[in-house]
Amino acid sequence: MALITGTATQSFIQQPNTKFNPRYQIQVTTEDGVDHLFRKNINTEQPLLFNKHDELIQQEIPNGTKVTVKYHEHHIENKFGVYTFKELMAVRIDEEIEKVTFENCYEQ
Repeated sequence: MALITGTATQSFIQQPNTKFNPRYQIQVTTEDGVDHLFRKNINTEQPLLFNKHDELIQQEIPNGTKVTVKYHEHHIENKFGVYTFKELMAVRIDEEIEKVTFENCYEQ
């Protein structure tokens, strides 16, 4: 298993992304500006989600949240070449951002 830390976007941890192929996923941008996409098939166990105190939680992850992702890297080779697949195992929220609501938007 490997770990990567960065800023979360396009998080589908509690509910799978059903737009194309249903799956759990999260995209993480590291400090060097590289985007990493992690996915997990919905036919397997749901990825675990932890808070910064390593307690299991259930909530959505807003874009911009600082997270650490635990994943398993698979290398698949076929006639088109070698493909690297990052299987999502767990996510830890390291630093939450304030959720934007109607009441707090555009406050000075």
